[in-house]
Amino acid sequence: MHSKLRCAAAMLLCLLLIPAISAQAAKHALLIGVGDYPYLPPGKSLEGPPHDVAALSELLRTIHGFPADHIVSLVDEQATRTAVLAELERLVDRVESGDLVMIYFSGHGTSCNEYGAWTFDSRTGALLPYDFKMSEDVEKMMDHLIIGRRDIRPVLKRLDNKSPRVLAVFDACYSGYTIRSTRKSAARSRFVSIPSLKSLAGDQKPDKSGADAAKEPEYPYRHVVYMSAASSEEQAWDITRGLIWGGHKTFDGKPHGAMTDALLRGVSGDADTNGDGDVTWNELYHFTKSAVTEGFAQTPQLLCAKGSAALLDGPLFRTETNRQAKSIQRAPPSTDKGLKVRLEGMRPIIRKAVAEMAGVTVVDDGPYDLLITPRKMKKRAVARLVNFYLPNGSLLDRVPLRSVVDRIRRHTGAGRLIAHTYPESDFNVFLELIDPKGVLVEDDPVGFVVRSEARAHILLIDIDSTGGINVLYPYMPEELKPVQTGQTLRLPELGYVTPPHFGVEHLKVFAFKEKPPGLENFMGESFPPDSPLFEQLMELIDVGKGQAAQAVLPVRTAARSDVVKTEGSEDK
Repeated sequence: MHSKLRCAAAMLLCLLLIPAISAQAAKHALLIGVGDYPYLPPGKSLEGPPHDVAALSELLRTIHGFPADHIVSLVDEQATRTAVLAELERLVDRVESGDLVMIYFSGHGTSCNEYGAWTFDSRTGALLPYDFKMSEDVEKMMDHLIIGRRDIRPVLKRLDNKSPRVLAVFDACYSGYTIRSTRKSAARSRFVSIPSLKSLAGDQKPDKSGADAAKEPEYPYRHVVYMSAASSEEQAWDITRGLIWGGHKTFDGKPHGAMTDALLRGVSGDADTNGDGDVTWNELYHFTKSAVTEGFAQTPQLLCAKGSAALLDGPLFRTETNRQAKSIQRAPPSTDKGLKVRLEGMRPIIRKAVAEMAGVTVVDDGPYDLLITPRKMKKRAVARLVNFYLPNGSLLDRVPLRSVVDRIRRHTGAGRLIAHTYPESDFNVFLELIDPKGVLVEDDPVGFVVRSEARAHILLIDIDSTGGINVLYPYMPEELKPVQTGQTLRLPELGYVTPPHFGVEHLKVFAFKEKPPGLENFMGESFPPDSPLFEQLMELIDVGKGQAAQAVLPVRTAARSDVVKTEGSEDK
């Protein structure tokens, strides 16, 4: 993104009107997980879904007071199409106004983006039940899918009319499209390609970027909040035992969907990010999204009705045990401030130079902050560029071989800013893209929404893919005034996604209860992390307990030619 245009990114979270909650409100959950698909080709089974359902059921029952007889779990052979739809109908019959309802699916999905508009809404497609069968007979195969528009929407509309509070979480993938230059992984995609369904809509993929994104139909529900595992340009992933054996840690040491693993941490109490004992809908979503994007190149999406903040700002899980769960589950902040760099296929002279850098540790296995590899080239070509990857597999940037050491030095500094947190903050600040996308494509407009739970002065910074620091807000003197509690600060079209540096940028927002001395000195500034201004910035954001909050938003950018159809994730 072009810093002179003050580019950045954010999605406006839609907000719902919360119905009155009476003491008689009940809690219901329908949890569905399909990992064992006997009728799919070898290698398509998923390890996470049975563990997803078991862990979520336990948390809802033991921490959040869902009665055991109000939790229905359908796993593998229990989760046939007929059984799933029947349980949805029974759920509608049981629910009363003001009840809390959770509908959850973990398993494979397939894509409306590739085969036609079958949608639950415009960003989802069809779910694969246990008894789904591949067939050349398209109509028969359609009869074995759970299709959003045909099967789920009518049930949810009837449920919505009864005015409960509904959280629908689908940890499935609706896109076979991804971005070039994402690393191969032991994770398994939660998307299934069904070639014979292409006859329904031809081979043309609808354009979901730029101006076409504005054509999305209005969200059809008033009381249903929907969370999906990834955007339409990303695949969702299953954390396999292979990843766990390789050092990836999950909520309970068992395989899970990448989004569900983060969701479990949030439901257990970690999503109570302002420490008040309640997990709000907003907190759960933002915590889940942040945790997922740290480890995987997928961006959970939130969909809900527009026009009111009452539901998402209110408590989703209100129990005294939240405080206990939070203190048990939350790991202490890391005291390791060094940048861990893994080098693969690099020359010994470069490895030696990197190993001698202050603040950098070269690692051969285990967690890393940067992975650096030569760019794959055609035969007999000389690799003059190297790829910088983030831990989630996203391409951060492509760097000339001669500039590797200097670029690592820049990211060492920028990493300090990205990692800066306020562990004892008593309020939240939220940062989202106005256009709810996981990947911004060349020429897309870029804009943000910022909202603070307390009256605060806002500082919004773009750390670009080169490690450069760009202050986006405040940019003018009138922007130095504070935003009020709950006020939405809307910053539309700060710029456009432009070449040449596609990859990942990090947007960092700070909210200060009191105006930091010297904030005006940073208006619209751009500087490298080895500049004196950078150290002054780090001093400015170092404020006392409870006086500030922060949020970070990774933004993936790509050329239009980088959006590809793929069943894996491989540098091309």
